Amino acid sequence: MKLFKFSMQKILDYKEDIQKNESKILKEMKAHHKELTDELDYLIAKYNSYKKRHAQRCIEGIMANQVVVDKSYILSLQNDINIKLNEIRRSEMNIEAQIRKLTKIKTEKASIERLKEKEFTEYEFQEQKENEIFINEFVSNTSQKSS
Repeated sequence: MKLFKFSMQKILDYKEDIQKNESKILKEMKAHHKELTDELDYLIAKYNSYKKRHAQRCIEGIMANQVVVDKSYILSLQNDINIKLNEIRRSEMNIEAQIRKLTKIKTEKASIERLKEKEFTEYEFQEQKENEIFINEFVSNTSQKSS
């Protein structure tokens, strides 16, 4: 009995390696995205805190030049928040592209695996036919020797 050998096994192995690598990249992208959202949360908290502090200081009465400094810092925080939001949007777009890429690879791999299953089923069928022929020949040879 000969062993089953899939003709496209190297391609299947290659697709599996690519899938692992692309999955790893996606995982890293998601981790980076999480870092960005954490940084955004920190900036928003800092912005809200400083804005409350500024409002409280205005109620208590502060110098005009300090109002300008506070407003400048608040605008700087708003700018940082907008920059971080843009980074997050780019990160989300990159993640979506990576997911599409990974989905395509998984689809290609699944197609090759279905082909492998089909070839294996054909292999088993041929093996069974060969065994039946062998048994029939053996039985007929044994019965001829008995006669």
